[in-house]
Amino acid sequence: MAYFYDMILITGGTGLVGAYLIEQLLAKNQRLRILYRTQKKRTQLLAFLHRKGRTEKQLHLLEFIQGDLNSPSDLFEVTKSVSCTFHCAALISFDKKDRKNLFEINSNGTKDLVNAAIENKVAKFIYVSSIAAMEQEQYTDYGKSKQLGELEVWRAAQEGLKTYIVRPGVILGATPDKHPLRQLIQSVNNGISYRFPGSSGFIHIKTVVDCLLQLHKINTTIQYPLTLVSSNSPYNEFIEIINANFKRPLAKKEVSKKWLIALASIIENTSNLLGLKSSLTVHLVRTLYQRVSYETTNQIAPFKDIKTFSLNEMLVDLIESEHYFPIVRD
Repeated sequence: MAYFYDMILITGGTGLVGAYLIEQLLAKNQRLRILYRTQKKRTQLLAFLHRKGRTEKQLHLLEFIQGDLNSPSDLFEVTKSVSCTFHCAALISFDKKDRKNLFEINSNGTKDLVNAAIENKVAKFIYVSSIAAMEQEQYTDYGKSKQLGELEVWRAAQEGLKTYIVRPGVILGATPDKHPLRQLIQSVNNGISYRFPGSSGFIHIKTVVDCLLQLHKINTTIQYPLTLVSSNSPYNEFIEIINANFKRPLAKKEVSKKWLIALASIIENTSNLLGLKSSLTVHLVRTLYQRVSYETTNQIAPFKDIKTFSLNEMLVDLIESEHYFPIVRD
């Protein structure tokens, strides 16, 4: 296997952030090494890159390596002769049955990856965390696992590795199949539409990638996580924009939190008994009723000149997901 010292490693390259990051780096004719798990994901990524106009010459800059974050030997091999690592891979789940895997992948996997990066003298390590890792959000196993991953990255910084941590909010934009937000849009399009009093911080995938590319360029040391949020918006505005795009009547009915938590608990427990993933969780319901607000990206020094998008622009792109991410069967 040939190694190049201008090589960039991307974990999670077949996911949302990784795919857009790869597309932008290929536009700059950058050599990339992609850690991937399944052939289906690799095929889906290549389909996305073709649809985004990447040429065959640019696609030949990709070096695919099949491996796993749970394998220290795989991680040691993929970090050889790498100048920068973008660690985008993560398990995102709020299902109780995934608790063990969350910590194995998001915490232990990150620990093994930074250890490999230190041993192989990688120059820069950029970690994609989540607002779920923030102190006020750490009531989920997912948030706790991402926070532990952040601690591993900070530990690596103390050992001499130049590191950056970003915490994106809810990322919007054309997304892969089976993404929860696409399922929400399909539900609204089918006439299932309700109001919820909560709010969250949203950001477009293109803004996230621009911020990551900015961190790749700079050499300034930043000793704190960078929050990536373009718009702090209520979920009701989110639902109304989707309804307007599908020419549906605006949602008027608000569901009782107590009733929905009870329903989610039943669905969650039944799914666990059957060994299935739950489509509705108690955590998701609580999120819909929680009001939160974050510092926005254009208030943060390294990102003040990076373009941000309105919630409407973000959702229009999300609705068009099928064009960029066609469903690929096994």
